[in-house]
Amino acid sequence: MFPHNWELLTKKIQLFVDMQKFAMIENDGWVSNWKKYESAKWGFIINDGIVNERGVRAVGMNTRNSFVFGVTVKTLDIAEKMKEQFGDRIFEIYNKQL
Repeated sequence: MFPHNWELLTKKIQLFVDMQKFAMIENDGWVSNWKKYESAKWGFIINDGIVNERGVRAVGMNTRNSFVFGVTVKTLDIAEKMKEQFGDRIFEIYNKQL
């Protein structure tokens, strides 16, 4: 059965679009290289499946993309800016079910 919480689904989609747009602007043409482990790439993971004050954290140098919405940025500084801008929305959305 398809979920009926359209408001939450709409918020998730808008968050995805906003985070992608932010990353494109801040990365200034940079794209992550998933073939090289040592190639730093930054994004957010969710600890323990729950987002809390410490649950959304920036991590780098992954070999697979397990970041929220797959969004990656080129530096930790950009990831921290992204967390400031989107952290509350991630917290709100990922603690609810469709």
